[in-house]
Amino acid sequence: MKLLDRCRARWLLRGFASLGRRGRVRGTPVVLSYGRIEAGDDLVVLAEPRKVMLIAHGAASILRIGHGVRIDPGAAIQCTTRIEIGDRCHIGDGALLFDSDFHRRQGFGSVDGTPIRLGADCDVGARSVLLRGTTLAARVRVLPDSVVQSSFPADVVIGGNPARVIRGSENR
Repeated sequence: MKLLDRCRARWLLRGFASLGRRGRVRGTPVVLSYGRIEAGDDLVVLAEPRKVMLIAHGAASILRIGHGVRIDPGAAIQCTTRIEIGDRCHIGDGALLFDSDFHRRQGFGSVDGTPIRLGADCDVGARSVLLRGTTLAARVRVLPDSVVQSSFPADVVIGGNPARVIRGSENR
């Protein structure tokens, strides 16, 4: 059965430019790759009961997913420039990661975007939104229902709208 699961994962994630070993998929994710989507080993995508969307919008867009990443149901990751998700990160139920606001300047031309970077071992809570320009260092925990659009240091807990540090590394 494991072989069948691996083959199914490879088939469902066939839009990826590169996919590591031992990937697992439950449900049917939406994968649209007009750019480049790369994932490391042990990727877990849980696309039921709600779909997971993994979209690289432009030819120059790069969505890079590290090793051991878990993406929960309803999550949407849409990339126009670059999104990097570090190793062992968890993207929570219904979380949204957008590196662009999808508005064209002056009503025409290309969509502007600013990269999103998540360090290793980050945890993005359910229904959180990470907007363009977000940078999270290693081991940052984003509380559920947060809206993030800035940079945060390692080993902190952030939350709110807009997100702010709730607990720092010295309080752990």
